[in-house]
Amino acid sequence: MDALKGKQQLAANQKRLQAFIQERPDLLDELFCFTDPEVRQKALVSIKHLDLRAVTLLLDRATYLSKTRIVHVANEMPRCGTKVIYDERGAHRKADRIWTTGRGRMRVYACPHCQGFHLTHKAHKDDDQQAA
Repeated sequence: MDALKGKQQLAANQKRLQAFIQERPDLLDELFCFTDPEVRQKALVSIKHLDLRAVTLLLDRATYLSKTRIVHVANEMPRCGTKVIYDERGAHRKADRIWTTGRGRMRVYACPHCQGFHLTHKAHKDDDQQAA
């Protein structure tokens, strides 16, 4: 029973890895940077030549690359430099949420560049009280 389950898992992982390789050929160097050159050759010739360990390793790397190297435009918040732009109400809501989860007090400030609002842990320069 375990052998059948292992073969099914291998086939599913091989299919996912093949899809990643076809969709993202620009990330092949990063995908194979921690593997042996033989593994890369086998994978580029045919994924079927790889064992479960190698496929799982490459699939984990592909998952990491898809989370860190591929920009997910649909989920991106508008930004001013590196800071997320909020409206005033949204900024206060986010600051309250951060406070209730125990990650510190946030100060909301207006940005003169984007006419939006940003969050910071730093206290205002005229404020005697520590923000974080």
